[in-house]
Amino acid sequence: MFAWAAGTQAFGEDILDDSSGPVFRPPLIKQVAAEETVPAVPPSVPTSRWDAQEPVQTPEGQPITDMGTACDAGCVSCEYPGLQWVVGIEQTFLWPQLSRTFLETGFTNSLGSIDYINDSALGSVDGAYLTAPRFTLGVRGECWGLVGRYWDASAWANTFIPAIPDSTQSGTILFDTFRAYTIDLEVQRRFCWRNWNMLGYLGVRHASASNDRNMWFQNTFGSDFLENQAFAGQQYNGTGLTFGVFGMRPLFCDDGALKVYFRNRYSVVWGNGQAVAQTEATAQNAVAFATSTDGALAIGDGGMFIAEVGWGLQWDTCLRCFPARAFFRTGMEWQYWDANAGVAVGSTSAADVVTASSYATTSAADLMFDMVGFTIGAGITY
Repeated sequence: MFAWAAGTQAFGEDILDDSSGPVFRPPLIKQVAAEETVPAVPPSVPTSRWDAQEPVQTPEGQPITDMGTACDAGCVSCEYPGLQWVVGIEQTFLWPQLSRTFLETGFTNSLGSIDYINDSALGSVDGAYLTAPRFTLGVRGECWGLVGRYWDASAWANTFIPAIPDSTQSGTILFDTFRAYTIDLEVQRRFCWRNWNMLGYLGVRHASASNDRNMWFQNTFGSDFLENQAFAGQQYNGTGLTFGVFGMRPLFCDDGALKVYFRNRYSVVWGNGQAVAQTEATAQNAVAFATSTDGALAIGDGGMFIAEVGWGLQWDTCLRCFPARAFFRTGMEWQYWDANAGVAVGSTSAADVVTASSYATTSAADLMFDMVGFTIGAGITY
């Protein structure tokens, strides 16, 4: 007779019954399992400082092994404790729109009165695109960082028109230079807002911008010789505060490395602005010669406001064989610069030799311009 044994003994242990007869023995699961040989798992040898750290945990306690895994739990990334170097380079491609005054020259003779006015993109960087690199270098911890940044945009343009004697087409040379650069040193603070990985920053900025323009004119009409020149220069240099925020989040919440980003930066600097204008006019014939030169310079103290706004896409991932994180980004960028140093000057020159006369006039004031374009960049945090 077979009988089930009841009692408090654990399933799988030997159970004996007081009654005579065979005793049913349930399978010795625990004993068999205990007798199986389980191969020892050697401890993993860290191949990088990433492996030597504990996995990052989400608020729900789940480990995070890649960027974007915690999309719904906040902004958890593959950043690990400790300081990291931040190195990046971007190339910006911008189209400046310069709010400038005019350069003008002209003459009057037997052909009539002819004026040459330059207030457009002719022979100018106004409206033409320029390239400007942006370098980033710093150190960043889990929350705080110290980062420096340098951005430099410069361009020049010129136009030459050959002279045809005894005609309204006079020899003309237009030359234009433009430069703007910034140097930043800022403290950064990482924080999270919903699913956005954010960086707030506050620091010191030095900013400089200048734009110089020159227009030269010359021609002959029989025995009459006419020559004019007009020059205008604008400049500003200042140091002050810069602040803003950068935000990034996965474009898709399925462990993707593709992210959307935005950045806003605003700067208020204090310094001095300068405006200069100079003109020259010359007229000459067989019996007379006349020339006139005039110039003006204004220097004033004041502030400049700079706004920078950008948005785009960033590919961002941890490097598996190197303790670092790499990114590649591209997007749009808009900048606005507005100086208020209260400087404005004008200059006019004229020369007359009865049979012909010439003149030149120009003006210059505070710098104000905006630039729009796109940016391509890459970098690494190590």
